[in-house]
Amino acid sequence: MGLLTLPPELILQILRCRPTVSKEEQRFLGACRMTCKVMSTITVPIMFHEISLGSASDWQDQIGPQERVQAFRSLLEVDPHLATHIKSFTIFTNDWQPFLASSDLEVVIRKLQRVTHFTLSVFTIKPKLRWSQLTESLVGALEVMCNLPSIVYLQFQGIVDLPLFRLIQSRSNLEELNLYHITLDLQGHGIPTTRLKSLRLLNVCPSSSQNIEPLFNAPLLRNLEQFHAYFSSPDKIEQVQMIMEHAQETLKRLTLQMWYTMDEEWMSNNISRFFKHSLPALESVSIDGYSHRIFSSDISTENVPHLLNQVAQSSFTIKHVSVFGTPPYKTIRQENAIWLEIDRVLCQKYLRLEELIVQCNDDMFQRDSPEQVHNAIKAVRSVLGGVLGALKASIRLRILTRGEESEKGDILIVD
Repeated sequence: MGLLTLPPELILQILRCRPTVSKEEQRFLGACRMTCKVMSTITVPIMFHEISLGSASDWQDQIGPQERVQAFRSLLEVDPHLATHIKSFTIFTNDWQPFLASSDLEVVIRKLQRVTHFTLSVFTIKPKLRWSQLTESLVGALEVMCNLPSIVYLQFQGIVDLPLFRLIQSRSNLEELNLYHITLDLQGHGIPTTRLKSLRLLNVCPSSSQNIEPLFNAPLLRNLEQFHAYFSSPDKIEQVQMIMEHAQETLKRLTLQMWYTMDEEWMSNNISRFFKHSLPALESVSIDGYSHRIFSSDISTENVPHLLNQVAQSSFTIKHVSVFGTPPYKTIRQENAIWLEIDRVLCQKYLRLEELIVQCNDDMFQRDSPEQVHNAIKAVRSVLGGVLGALKASIRLRILTRGEESEKGDILIVD
């Protein structure tokens, strides 16, 4: 059987399967792979594009993390060619677990030589897994993986004393670094010459005795084009400002996300410090309140419009503005103070704005429902009435469902 003799509907169904497939898609692809050599050739790259090992709360089967790692090692030893298809590799854990000390995990990591995306994630909102708990052999394997020429993306979450500079060396081609809920160990390691294009920080928590200056002074930040900053306390804001200072010449896209635990009075008094730098390359600003309170009609805080106002008073030539919050179409009230303030600020400055995106999460939204789409458009046009009259920019409503982060399915309000 050749590729041209396969039923077209079967080929289409295979090609519709995404690299991150559901269990049903995995079973379907597995059955196709066993059918014939041709089917195996076209399904294997999809099935093995993204691999996750360890323990995760959303796994419903009874296979433990140790058994999963052992089974995957055996699979790679039987068919070493499978490793060439793996581009994304993730290790999940809730805390230190025995599978992290097994030789199987180290062997698996060392066999993956073409990975582009690597994640080591501990499910926690505080640093929990100590790097010193990992075996020397596993640490060695992780260092090799993080410095593979193919690696462009790294993410670490929930780790205590992460030796960042040991994991990012001068030969790295790393483009994006994500640090979530971690503490850093920057002492005793040479500063790498790696230069990032994108950096995401969420609660990077240096210990009180730690000097984090090397992180900000490293060449790491000299080419930075995208910076996503998530913060909930003043010390995190100071870190954000230091990074912006070092990256001000190249920074093009800036995202500021404020947690609901942030002290609102402190934010109001210090918010202007975000935009004290010239930022000549800045083109896109995204502001996320991260709380339904930010966009509710009875809110007292004005953090989001304060930030927008600071951008409006700056000399930046902003082409894209994005604001994110609870779906505005669920509360169409024109008296919504926050939206009226955003409306006013945008009209004040952005007469040459090219694009405004209103983002929100709604798992219940159905894009194929004409009624829901109509109501969403009507609501956004209502709360952004002044903007519609003043701006010539494209205005889009981006409704993210089930945690997706994609531009696909944007609803065009004004073209």
